[in-house]
Amino acid sequence: MEELSDLVEEALAHPISGWDFSWLDGRLTWAKLPWDYDAMVSRLALSSPDLLDLGTGGGEWLAALPGRPVRTVALEGFDPNLPIARARLEPLGIEVLGYTSPHDNVAQTEDEPPLPFPAGSFHLVVDRHESFVATEIHRVLRPGGRFLTQQVSTFNSIRTLLRAPATASAAPAWGLSMAVGQVGGAGLMVEEALEARTTVHVLDVGALVWYLLAVPWEVPDFTVERYWSRLVSLHQRCRQGPLTFEMESFLVAARRPE
Repeated sequence: MEELSDLVEEALAHPISGWDFSWLDGRLTWAKLPWDYDAMVSRLALSSPDLLDLGTGGGEWLAALPGRPVRTVALEGFDPNLPIARARLEPLGIEVLGYTSPHDNVAQTEDEPPLPFPAGSFHLVVDRHESFVATEIHRVLRPGGRFLTQQVSTFNSIRTLLRAPATASAAPAWGLSMAVGQVGGAGLMVEEALEARTTVHVLDVGALVWYLLAVPWEVPDFTVERYWSRLVSLHQRCRQGPLTFEMESFLVAARRPE
């Protein structure tokens, strides 16, 4: 087994670009979800003249999606991702726009910035792990238009794995029931609502460190220095087999009434 310092040094040196998690292949693995989000989007895209992708990251997922409509537009709220997404998607004929994304799905206010489109601009809006304002989804959808989102809930046992201190938050947990309430409350008809807990396997601590830096909201106070003693313990545990933690995902499919 490699030395912990070498694994950590490798993780710190590897760039974080868009939503490209390929560096973790074979080192951090997720169990498959009981639904196929990509296939669901592709099926809807076949019969849609347009598609809006919220939170495209570096465009990795959208570029790989087969059967995109002729008019496909991507939005990204994290400025450093915009040149990455444009370089990947614009040669494919996909327009990439920056926008101010909601801070999160729980702590939303009435003055959240609107999506940069007129009402009724799209037949299909998809959202993979991006925050959204349900009333804005309703507004930009045409009557009969569809919304499909896959999200990760507040629940995640990675904090337990790290023995991170509990967060003192009075905010309600983000999950399926809240999302369904928001979507239905905005006037969309919820047609499907699914949730599942999956186990994540971590084969080495270097992969864990890089993952925590790539998704800093999971353990906001994480630094290698602060958690060094725990990383040492986890590195020793890896000698007996992969580390594991659980996370919860959910999916909501909805339609704007005619």
